Amino acid sequence: MKKRILISFGVIILLLAAIAVKKCSFKKDYSLKHIKVPADTIVIKSLDYSLELKKQGDRWLIGQKGYPADNDLIRDLEKKIAELPVVDLVSTKGFFEPYELSEGQALDISLMAKGELLRRVSIGKQGLTNNHVYVRIDNGREVFLASGITKNEFKQDIDNLRDKKIFEVKSDSIEKISINYQGKEYIFYKEKVAQKENSNSSGESSEQEWKCKGYENIQLNSSKINSMLYTFSPLRAAKFYEGEIKEKPLCIVRIFTGDGEKDLNIYKGVEKDFYLATSSSSPYNFTIGSWQAQKYMIKSIKDLEKN
Repeated sequence: MKKRILISFGVIILLLAAIAVKKCSFKKDYSLKHIKVPADTIVIKSLDYSLELKKQGDRWLIGQKGYPADNDLIRDLEKKIAELPVVDLVSTKGFFEPYELSEGQALDISLMAKGELLRRVSIGKQGLTNNHVYVRIDNGREVFLASGITKNEFKQDIDNLRDKKIFEVKSDSIEKISINYQGKEYIFYKEKVAQKENSNSSGESSEQEWKCKGYENIQLNSSKINSMLYTFSPLRAAKFYEGEIKEKPLCIVRIFTGDGEKDLNIYKGVEKDFYLATSSSSPYNFTIGSWQAQKYMIKSIKDLEKN
């Protein structure tokens, strides 16, 4: 009896294995046609959202105001549509409402080049997992299941898509920095480290240390100075601020390199944990985090003294 049961189980397992192999063997490839040219326009639309991105030269710009976009982010969005991984065909009947793909439900993303449509993808509701969504391609009747994209990553606030880099200065290229805060100005500069008397090396030392003008007798904490300098490589906005800034700056920072000068003006914030800021390197007002702004707000040179 036991022998018969074991044989029956064996037959069932073999049949299931054969069915699985057959399904895998006949699984269709739903890969989309390769797009040969890069897009120069991306249009994203839904019932309550509309955005157009245009490429000028090697820069992506946002909407009518032409805000510079985060190029890496936009290239990633373009790639997700151009190389969309379609994993299954769900329906060919033209019924879109169950998948939130009917007009007014879907989010439509169009890639275009020189006025011609390269691909349109309509994104509907989420699949059984967070990594899958139902889609239509080029307004076709078919409903597909695609992976690697979501509505939320395409339906973003403009501020999230903007290029947040204000300027970039590598810390080792900074020759001098001045900070004006609460009526006091601190000027930091590099000075070559003097050779020790018992040193065997000849010639001038290549090592440098930071000094503060007027406080040369104080040895500065290099970690604290470097922590401040690293915030400029690059300096990024937390958000952009559309309002007008009328008051005088609380703190003025000027960075000097062999290539010129950069500046950062910091103002009282309009929301918790953020300060308003401006720079001649950007035509836009922006905010930076309190943790960053307070690195420049030196109340006493003693705060930077080496312990």
